[in-house]
Amino acid sequence: MINWGHCSKDDVGPGWKFLLDLLEWHLDQVPEQIDVIQVKEKFGGLRFYVNYETELLEIINIIESISQYVCEQCGNPGKLDTSRYWMKTLCSDCSNIRNTRP
Repeated sequence: MINWGHCSKDDVGPGWKFLLDLLEWHLDQVPEQIDVIQVKEKFGGLRFYVNYETELLEIINIIESISQYVCEQCGNPGKLDTSRYWMKTLCSDCSNIRNTRP
């Protein structure tokens, strides 16, 4: 059972929702309650923190690594965009949109 507490899947872009769904499925396989401490984007990648530390850390690390190749906005294949102050993993279309804004 997962307790999202003050966290939400909306704490990251919509393109990463499927990664959080996948992670949630794995966490639901654990019989104990797992508290989500924080969900965020950091340095262009997904970061997911829970209060549980066994085999789940491996799947969390894998999904965090996958996020570095998935556009946070649309879910298409992406890469790290460092063209602005805040790093984001974006596809070329979302990167172009980001860079045309003032």
